[in-house]
Amino acid sequence: MISDPALHLTVQQQFETEAELRAAIEQDAFEPYYQPIVDLETRAIAGFEALVRWHHPRRGVLPPAAFLEVAETSGLIDAIGKQVIEKALATLRTWHEALGRATLTIAVNVSPRQLCAPGFVEWLLAAVTKCGVPPETVKVEITESAVLDQGEKTLAILSRLRGVGLQVMLDDFGTGFSSLSCLYQIPAQAIKIDRSFVAAIDTQRGYDFVRGWSIWRMRWGSTSCAKGSRPKRNTRR
Repeated sequence: MISDPALHLTVQQQFETEAELRAAIEQDAFEPYYQPIVDLETRAIAGFEALVRWHHPRRGVLPPAAFLEVAETSGLIDAIGKQVIEKALATLRTWHEALGRATLTIAVNVSPRQLCAPGFVEWLLAAVTKCGVPPETVKVEITESAVLDQGEKTLAILSRLRGVGLQVMLDDFGTGFSSLSCLYQIPAQAIKIDRSFVAAIDTQRGYDFVRGWSIWRMRWGSTSCAKGSRPKRNTRR
């Protein structure tokens, strides 16, 4: 018995959301929405990031913030993630066929729990093979917290993914407790700079930081992605 009314309501809402998530998985109600990734040198679309959306029967299309916490704690994130990844890979194959060349990439978000789940890596590699897309056109995107929380286990998994040709992208870099020593160990080909840094790019200090970071990353052999960048506002320089 929960005596606190506010806590009782929170717990009740979590149980209801979990039940709805289970039904949504059965109904195949999760869809990827695609956000373009633009090459700032050519201004051409280099690829897309697949962002999960839940088509809720009463509340409409819901963003991740509305359900991911419950999905993580309930363990349903694995099934949801697989639905979205399968659809994203199928879409990527369609784009490659339409273009007549396999140049576009797709970035799929993978949670720490999903990445370290037994059998996930094998499932992902099989899904890429089944869809017939080149491994190098698939980017596995993880947050820096995934690396910090799981440590050596996560690094071993990411190294394995890179070893078979998939790309690794680090998301939200700069929001946690990252250090250069940690960054040095992560086998990431691209790092997404947090939007808090990009938002200040119109200031000299913000511009100098993002530019210096990008130059450093290029010399290190990887690329940078500016999260939340708006071409007309953030790329004038």
